[in-house]
Formats: sequence, structure tokens, C-alpha cells
Amino acid sequence: MKKGLKNITLVVIIVILIGVAVYLTLNKSIFKTAEMKCRDLGGTWGQCFISGPCCAINFSDAAGKCTKGNDCQAKICEISRDSNPDINGNYTGFCPGNYTGNPSSDFFKPHCGTAQIENGKITLDRRNENCMIY
Repeated sequence: MKKGLKNITLVVIIVILIGVAVYLTLNKSIFKTAEMKCRDLGGTWGQCFISGPCCAINFSDAAGKCTKGNDCQAKICEISRDSNPDINGNYTGFCPGNYTGNPSSDFFKPHCGTAQIENGKITLDRRNENCMIY
């Protein structure tokens, strides 16, 4: 009886190890550095401002009109401080031209002085923040 239990335990351990190995093989991104993620996104890794190394990405749909993040390459749609909603309370925004930051953090958030919209509604408002000048 004990030998049967040992065999089952061994099989379970082997199955778990195989599962972990497969997961790690398929999810290589957990091992990627910020620089690797930057390059995967088509960005350039280098020194940014005084904050140290960061990723700079330019988007070809810069200033294109949008109402939601999926309308833009950056997956974010922004409005400026002086944007006004239409008669139904919906905003039309623009696609950002570039992003600079760390792709390991919440990289794609609205630029300081703008707000993020999704389906024409503000989801994250940074229009009234004091923006640091580097």
C-alpha cells in the first residue's frame, strides 16, 4: 500500500513540474527586462530626463481621432485640458504621438495635462495635475 502511495505522489510531482516547465516556456515575458519589453513594443531604450533609463515609443497614428483606446496604436485615447464633450456628454479625443517611461509599470497612462477616455467618457483625468518639467 505504501509503495502505491509513493508512486502516486511521484507521478503528481512529475505532472506539476512538467506543468510549471510548460507555463514558464509559454510565458517567457515574466523573465523579460524592461529594456526587452521596450524593444518588443518597437521602442528605443535609453536615458530619459533625470529619472534614468526608460523606453521611448513613437506611434504613427499620432493625433488621429479616437473615442476609445483600441482606436489607437498606444491603446489609449486622450483629451486635452480644453476639450469639451458633445451634446450627449461624449468626448472625441486624439491618439498620443509618443510615450516615454517604463514598460514594466503602468506604462500607457494619459500624459500629464490630459485625460484618458473610453467610449467617449473620461476614465482617468490628469488635466489638472501640476506637470513636472524635466
